[in-house]
Amino acid sequence: MTRFLAAVLLLMPPPEIQHRFLGTDGETSKLIYVDQAHPEKDWTVDAPKGPRDIRMAGEKTVLISHRGGAAEYDLETGKQTWIVNGYKEVQAAIRLPNGNTVLAGLTEKGATFHEVDRDGKEVGRVVVEGRRPVKNSQRLASGGYLMTCGDPSKKLAIETDAEGKVVWEAAIPGPADDVDRLEDGTTVVPTGSTGTALYIDKAGKVTGTRGGKDLHPDLKINWFAATQTLKNGNLVVANWLGHKPGLTGPHALEFDKDNKAVWSWSDPKRVQTLHNILVLE
Repeated sequence: MTRFLAAVLLLMPPPEIQHRFLGTDGETSKLIYVDQAHPEKDWTVDAPKGPRDIRMAGEKTVLISHRGGAAEYDLETGKQTWIVNGYKEVQAAIRLPNGNTVLAGLTEKGATFHEVDRDGKEVGRVVVEGRRPVKNSQRLASGGYLMTCGDPSKKLAIETDAEGKVVWEAAIPGPADDVDRLEDGTTVVPTGSTGTALYIDKAGKVTGTRGGKDLHPDLKINWFAATQTLKNGNLVVANWLGHKPGLTGPHALEFDKDNKAVWSWSDPKRVQTLHNILVLE
């Protein structure tokens, strides 16, 4: 009986992947919550202009960046519970252990990380001089920042120390709107119109890729805007569909370690185009 059951299980197709996730639509300024197992819990709310980065700032608190600052939302209801404005070209919002928030934005000197308190008052600032603009950022355990920089003449992934001094950089072939550092030190960046995510080691060498328009011609890949590495090693990607409505294709894709597409999501009634995604595991 045990062998029979084992044989049956081997023949059964794998269960369909379903995710709970948050997403931002920068073109229509929406924040969405999707629960594929319980769609009755879904919600869509208006966000400030230019919503981009998404992170959890507690079990039930969603933190997003918007062009002028950051905002918080209740995960269950989508109700906005906090907002800060008054900053320029903010592309990421990072909650610190002390309760303050870092806004990755832009000043005349370059990419600027503003530390603000709950009243929106700036209490600290780190400037990465001459590097602009920041596209997204991750705060590292060292206190420094990992960022992508969209200088028209040179696309870079950059790591700084806590004072903003560049300690590592790697050239990338496209305008990466996101960046992530894995536990093994690998940096993951999407590369825009090529529809590829690159894995870059500390020497700046590309050690792997996921996606790719040429490898997946039937997926309708347009522009890889944001990535998230799941606990199982799969990579979830936001497939940005452009500034103007009308282009069709999946809003989100998931690739396994063999670069096989194992999940996709699209809902043009809820979003025009998804720029960032955060799967809740």
